[in-house]
Amino acid sequence: MAAGERPAKPLCRISEKIKEAFSAAEAGEAILIIDEADSLLFSRDRVRHSWEISFTNEFLTQMEKFCGILICTTNRLSDLDEASLRRFSHKIGFLALEPEGNILFYERLLGPLASGPLPEDAARTLRGLTNLCPSDFKAVRDRFAFHPRHELNHEMLLEALVHEARLKYLHTGRKAVGF
Repeated sequence: MAAGERPAKPLCRISEKIKEAFSAAEAGEAILIIDEADSLLFSRDRVRHSWEISFTNEFLTQMEKFCGILICTTNRLSDLDEASLRRFSHKIGFLALEPEGNILFYERLLGPLASGPLPEDAARTLRGLTNLCPSDFKAVRDRFAFHPRHELNHEMLLEALVHEARLKYLHTGRKAVGF
């Protein structure tokens, strides 16, 4: 066994679990949803371990045989194996929210945490954030969900969203614009 390689027996179980998931979904006429598909569909051009190739091959084989609806999600499209992309009949990308989408998600997820309406200056700032997605609003909501309502205000919630947006820019190496 090469350095860094895992024993074969547990890996066979994972490959079996992949096969079982497809078989169960097909038998139950269920939609099979694989979240974070990049963790099973490794790009074989960049693998470091032989087991990554095995997982990808097993997944591709099951995709080919599957008579049902398969939905895979990832935010790391470039990490997926190229052959897997050819097997999906539809590829849908979700971009960051538009300015009015920011307002809508704020009002639905965060607005109820603070008292009173969102001030207009805060709404302008919110409309200027260009890289927010629904999960950012959920993360902020979850962070403040247990704070007493009387301690929360729109300024705090907006500051948390600005922080989420900045983190994305730091992670991607792009320069932040607009705040």
